[in-house]
Amino acid sequence: MRLGKVVACLTLALFAVVAQASAQPARGRAVTGQIVVTFAPSANANARAAAHRVARGRQLNEIPGRGVALVAVPDGDEADAIARYRRNPNVVAAEPNYIRHVPVPTAHGSGPTVVPGDHYFGQQWALHNTGQEFYCIAWIFGDLCLLQGTAGADIHAPEAWEISTGTPAILVAVIDTGVDYTHPDLASHYAGGYDYVSNDLDPLDDHGHGTHVAGTIAASLGNLTGNPAAAEGVVGVAPEARILAYKVCAADGTCNDFAVSQAVAQAVADGAKVINLSLGDTVWSESLNQSVQAAWNAGVVIVGGAGNDGTTAPFYPAAFDNVISVGAFDEDHKRASFSNYGSWVDVSAPGNYILSTYPMSKCEEAGTPGDTGCYAWNSGTSMATPHVAGAAALI
Repeated sequence: MRLGKVVACLTLALFAVVAQASAQPARGRAVTGQIVVTFAPSANANARAAAHRVARGRQLNEIPGRGVALVAVPDGDEADAIARYRRNPNVVAAEPNYIRHVPVPTAHGSGPTVVPGDHYFGQQWALHNTGQEFYCIAWIFGDLCLLQGTAGADIHAPEAWEISTGTPAILVAVIDTGVDYTHPDLASHYAGGYDYVSNDLDPLDDHGHGTHVAGTIAASLGNLTGNPAAAEGVVGVAPEARILAYKVCAADGTCNDFAVSQAVAQAVADGAKVINLSLGDTVWSESLNQSVQAAWNAGVVIVGGAGNDGTTAPFYPAAFDNVISVGAFDEDHKRASFSNYGSWVDVSAPGNYILSTYPMSKCEEAGTPGDTGCYAWNSGTSMATPHVAGAAALI
């Protein structure tokens, strides 16, 4: 079975995931030989060219209409180049091109009427927690389930679906490691995107994180696969929404600020109503902050993961103003041990042992009806964040 292989491969890794959610790279790393310069709106082309000449930088790229430029400088000269740019009155900010990363209630009433038949819906405790067993592995004597939830510790998705399952008119931007748009639970929701790692129009996920996020937002409800046909896989919070995929993170899960800012600007231009940012770091970036604020001012809802360090240290972009910062709770409605917390965190959502879509390349081919896709369990505020983005899409 397709889930079984993924679970078997991830079981050992997930013991570490629950304790820490994912290994975090060293803080404050930046791309060598690059800085990000933000010019004042009044700075014309001649003023910008003069700034580059005096500061001895070479523009590599820019975000149209935003005054944000990616600049090449000699390796080892980054700090001095930043100081030279900051002395220019036409420069609002100059900083390293920081590297971020993807960090891998009340009781129900009489019961909802919309309970999907999707193959693994019974294990999606985050959407509908009846106290059921989940995290099940195929065993010689039948499925072996390792965890059990607490009734009502969920987001009450079926109750929301009685009112709405969303609409294809709502585009949710997943700015992440890309999305596997060939997945049977996601293919009909793919609305295009861009790969800022390879600079092409193919944001296919070679990591897994972005596909997992996308499935929690908008995996199909009741789509039939297999022969005889059965309802496929899992279901997302907003199963009628569509996904814009922007690959800003490489296969190792690292992403630089300029690429993230480019994707935020493009998501706005492409008509996204919600942006999901399940990535970040503890270092502040003025250029990234301004990109997020521009999206907010354009009427976009931005949702960000609070980070998996179990501390109160602000994690950006989630901690920026006008970003819905999301922590994680577990299947017993308690703060997940890995989740960051504090006054800067706005809301918590399910983030422990979340089952969602995964790249088809990560699974062996199988044809079990309703189980033709690839699925995996992951934990982290990255998994909590798309629950909130999906809810925003429904609203």
